[in-house]
Amino acid sequence: MKRAQKDILTSVFMIAVMSVSGTALATGSYNPIANLTEKWNGGIANWRSLQSSDALQCVSNSASLSFQARSMTAGPAMDGSGDVFGDGSASGGRFTGDYVANGITDVTFDTQRNGLSTNAAFYFVSASGDVWYYNFTLPAVVGTWSKQSIPMSYSASWWAPDVTPSADLFNADKRAVVAIGVSSERYGVAAQSLLLDNLKLVGPWGQPFVNGISQAWLDENNMVGVTDPDKDHDGCDNLTEFLAGTDPNDPSSYFFVNISKNDSGETVLKWKHEPYRTFNVVATKDLTSVNGFSSIQGASGIQSQSPENSIVVDDKGDGLTFYKVEILQ
Repeated sequence: MKRAQKDILTSVFMIAVMSVSGTALATGSYNPIANLTEKWNGGIANWRSLQSSDALQCVSNSASLSFQARSMTAGPAMDGSGDVFGDGSASGGRFTGDYVANGITDVTFDTQRNGLSTNAAFYFVSASGDVWYYNFTLPAVVGTWSKQSIPMSYSASWWAPDVTPSADLFNADKRAVVAIGVSSERYGVAAQSLLLDNLKLVGPWGQPFVNGISQAWLDENNMVGVTDPDKDHDGCDNLTEFLAGTDPNDPSSYFFVNISKNDSGETVLKWKHEPYRTFNVVATKDLTSVNGFSSIQGASGIQSQSPENSIVVDDKGDGLTFYKVEILQ
């Protein structure tokens, strides 16, 4: 009789829990760095597997966890799990530390499976030894990439095998994260693999800032020492690219606003979501007017919302109107 997915995952991931508890962790005074992506370009950056039989290596600029072929079949709950695991020694320690004080809201990454079950989990380990898991599903189609977003806020989706879960305990453990990992379930006897890429903590850009731009963003986008105010010459200067969350190295990536009319004749403005940004929408009927743009009722201090920002302006019968979306730092 097939066991429920949660039961299977509990059995499988208990292997990882035992492995974590017996693993020497590299710890220290680290601060998690938001929005800086680990791409594993050219190296594994001290990430490792907790299972000695699994090989973790850099393949095609991603972290690849390979499961060896086996000679006999086992049941689903006995097939075992594997991990892409990082502590304070991985990626310079930037995925460990106090997630609460540094405003970490999500962990995002891309996954690809080749022969594995679709069962997987993200987990973090606290200095107290607690291990918290969040189950997610790998791509249904083998060999395709899928983006995962793990919310770092307590809900029933988070579970911990050795403690009684609660919001208070979860938040306390987030203040001292000593390791994170992604655990996946192998299935069957054939060789199989898990690929992981673009691992990132989501949160506010941290200090220091250079001319209004986060130093971490400059590092992330190979912008250190760049003197051209618009590196990719797309009409949006580097500061605007930073504020808007666009790519300063891609001339096809720039901030723009889509303007349309709905069935009621109202104007609809839509633009890209960027976390921790606030926007004002202003308007004018005369671009040559000395009065410039004026604020629109209900369109000031708009907090960016995923997946896309949108506002409806009731301007029926107002004639030609020019709109502008201002990005506030």
